[in-house]
Amino acid sequence: AQKNLSKDLSPMTTTFVRYLYGVPFVFIYLAFVKDDIALTDAFGAPRISSFIIYASLAGAAQIVATYWLIKVLQLRNFAIGTIFAKTEALQTALLGIVFFSAFLSMAGWFAIILGVIGITAISYPDHQQSIDWQSVKYGTLSGLGFGFCALWLREASLSLDFSYIQNAALTLSFTVPLQTAACLL
Repeated sequence: AQKNLSKDLSPMTTTFVRYLYGVPFVFIYLAFVKDDIALTDAFGAPRISSFIIYASLAGAAQIVATYWLIKVLQLRNFAIGTIFAKTEALQTALLGIVFFSAFLSMAGWFAIILGVIGITAISYPDHQQSIDWQSVKYGTLSGLGFGFCALWLREASLSLDFSYIQNAALTLSFTVPLQTAACLL
């Protein structure tokens, strides 16, 4: 759908449509899992500031990553850009080590490397197609943005004191409307 929208709309407008479309679903999800949580009990001053900082950073990173991904969709060498965008898991693992001391097991590394090889194998263009370095650049930047987004969303969610599902719903209900407003502006 984003690829079709990107033919007629700018990358930022296409990004905006993605978030605007998600807003109602976010609040339906939150209503479904909230289970009468009292937000005032979970948010002390240090927790709320950590949550707002990490969730806002994640929202901004996802906007930028989505923008770069849509730029890839608009280029002629979509397959190459997609390969590099799908290095998100590998980039997330490396960023997690560097910035959050989050280490993976050998099985985790094996799964990530197997996934990257799989995406590369199914997305690799035929040998007649030359590599478009713009696709490589935007794809890699997209993966990097999604990697930071994932790590910051995790930190935002972990700063809350509810169940994992409720933490995720609250984080989502903060970031998606924020992203929608940011893209609208």
